[in-house]
Amino acid sequence: MITNYIKCNINNDRYAVIPGEGHEFGACTAQDSKGTFEPRDSEKGDVARIWLYMHDRYGVVFQIGELEMFQSWNETDPVSDWEIERDRRIVQVQGFGNP
Repeated sequence: MITNYIKCNINNDRYAVIPGEGHEFGACTAQDSKGTFEPRDSEKGDVARIWLYMHDRYGVVFQIGELEMFQSWNETDPVSDWEIERDRRIVQVQGFGNP
């Protein structure tokens, strides 16, 4: 399965914007290059919100430029109906959600 292949190959990569249009995963529009990984455009906001949550909730430290990149990804890929529903369910169980 392609998603398992990608996960295996990006396990420790940092997220980044990779210049150019080269893709290493067939029809998948995600990119991997020298220790960095760029998710497809339709998933960037999801990734950004996960990392911004981890930063706010648990103090995860970003490398230079990552905060701005994640904020940009959050703006260009809006919150989906599913993310809103998932957050609502999480709040019911944990008492707090993704700001």
